[in-house]
Amino acid sequence: MPFPRAQYTLQAQLLLRHYRKQAHEKVYVFGSINVDFVVFAQRFPAIGETFIGDSFAHFPRGKGANQSIAAARAGANVSFVGSVGKDEDGDYMVSYLRENHVHCDEITRLETSTGAALITVAKKNNNTVMIVTGANFAPPTHELGEVSIDANAYCLAQLEVPVDSIYAFFRMPRKMGAKKFLTPLLRRKMRQSFLP
Repeated sequence: MPFPRAQYTLQAQLLLRHYRKQAHEKVYVFGSINVDFVVFAQRFPAIGETFIGDSFAHFPRGKGANQSIAAARAGANVSFVGSVGKDEDGDYMVSYLRENHVHCDEITRLETSTGAALITVAKKNNNTVMIVTGANFAPPTHELGEVSIDANAYCLAQLEVPVDSIYAFFRMPRKMGAKKFLTPLLRRKMRQSFLP
């Protein structure tokens, strides 16, 4: 299955270039894990209408999962920190990450659904998207500060998980001297002192 073209800030792009020079750098990625469920159709159904689509597919996605796989393929030693549900989608995503050489020991399985995006793609690539955050917005925040971070590692996060959870994740790197990178792909209200 083709890997989606991830969107990165200039900062993250420069970081990926660094991975290629030092292939065994340790990287921790905290972020979202989603499964995209996509219906391809000639048009969108009207409100209350049942309409027959052309085809259906599902894809492993989530900005956190995308970044972790991109870093692993660039040669980094990557551990993913995040949450999925105790369901088939969670099994699917953990298996997919492992197949792409991402360590999953820090992924928590929760009694909720794995994150999902419900997408309809009509002609001319017009689309509608509805996201169910699921386990992405229910991470055990109190445990994130306890993740064992290697000194001088790189820690990446995005904004598809709760902001308070990102704060908790970044507390340990601050003590250990690890480098922190935030990819703000969504508009979210942040504290001024978020990245000292």
